[in-house]
This record gives sequence, C-alpha cells and structure tokens, in this order.
Amino acid sequence: MIDRHSAEKQRARIEAMAAELGPDEPLWFEVRSARQAPGSRWKAAVGRRGQTGAAFSGEGGACVLFELDYPSQLPEWLEAIGIRPEQPIPLNWRNLVSFDCPVECTRRRGQAGLD
Repeated sequence: MIDRHSAEKQRARIEAMAAELGPDEPLWFEVRSARQAPGSRWKAAVGRRGQTGAAFSGEGGACVLFELDYPSQLPEWLEAIGIRPEQPIPLNWRNLVSFDCPVECTRRRGQAGLD
C-alpha cells in the first residue's frame, strides 16, 4: 500500500521540477534495491538526469525520493505521483538491482490539455 498523502506532495514537487526543465531535458526516474539490510526496501528517485544517483546518498536535494516495499508497487506509485516511464517497467525483478529511464509528467484530472 502506498502513502497517498505523501504521493500528492511529491507530485506537486515533481510538477514544479518538470516545469523548470529545458525543452530537450528529460525528467529522469531511477529505482534501486536497498537489499543490503534485512527487511530493506526499494528506493526510487525522480529528478534531472545525472542527479538521481546522488539523491540516494542524501546529496540530491532537487530530487523527489520515495520508498516502496516491492517493485510490484511501482505502477501504483507512478500513477499517484503523476509520471509515466518512457520504457516498460521490468516484470521480473528477481536479479535486478536497479532500473532507470526518462519519464513524462502526466496531467491531473481537470487540468487544461488533458486527453
């Protein structure tokens, strides 16, 4: 289950971040396993390309970070924070430790230009 209240706050930050990007500058998404510790989770970051990696170490203040228990929660999180990956999300995460790709911001219902 995801924290919808937290996702709404993150969505607002992501939309503001996306508005500041240049025309050829993609918004970037990265998710990593935090399997080093027992009971650890997965962490994901959204930000400018090249800055998401620093966010995992606490150095990327301009990125939005969130945690999830299982990669299967990604579709629900991505919808809640309003981003759509430009590449398919892997179906089998058994041997993966990370995934990254450009993303697009989706519009909230009721915003002008929503299809």
